[in-house]
Amino acid sequence: GDVKGDGFADLIVGANYADPNSLADSGAAYLVFGRATGFGTSLSLSALNGSNGMRLAGVAADDRYDLVIAPHVRMARDWDEARRREWQAMAVPGRIVVDLGSERSIDMTYTLAADLYIGDVSSQVYEFLVRPRPCLFVNAHAADWQGNEDYAMWRFGEVVDPDCDVAAAIARAFRDHPAYRAAQIERTRAAFDAIGWTDAGAPMFTGDDPIVRAADVVESAMSGAPPRPLA
Repeated sequence: GDVKGDGFADLIVGANYADPNSLADSGAAYLVFGRATGFGTSLSLSALNGSNGMRLAGVAADDRYDLVIAPHVRMARDWDEARRREWQAMAVPGRIVVDLGSERSIDMTYTLAADLYIGDVSSQVYEFLVRPRPCLFVNAHAADWQGNEDYAMWRFGEVVDPDCDVAAAIARAFRDHPAYRAAQIERTRAAFDAIGWTDAGAPMFTGDDPIVRAADVVESAMSGAPPRPLA
């Protein structure tokens, strides 16, 4: 499939017994980006640097975390069944959920349940930050993001490269969240009118519930119907 969306087919290579991040036999997958010039007779997977591909380290052996893979629903809308199966093959019952566009992707089920947001550039992070929590952003395309307002949400947590030590980055995200909480609150307050937070981080608001409102806006955008009137 064309994961990168540049018109060239990409390849996922599995390594079932890889030991990423010191997790014995937890496995890893390597996503190799296709290119117009093709490849030679050999390719070192250790040379993947984010621009030509990336390592997707396994998490199944680390019982500290579960994982929900829920990309933007529009990303998979036109995929064929073969490409969908490639992604869904990463699912592990009870540990890793791969959701390519169910209602749970747009009704805030995942964003409200998660303890950590991992992603790149998506307005979905504002749904997640209705309750301020740790964020981790992956700079998969070596973007020059500093000072670029298109990447304003990357001020909400650490920005890492795709080949980073994922386990260590996750630990830092939880440890360092207090340093990013003020920025999260400031930008989320601008996105949702009349929202505030208790000292414990629970949302409080006047008027319409911002969670319901956010879900309604997303659902309306996907269906083409106008949002329901506010109370």
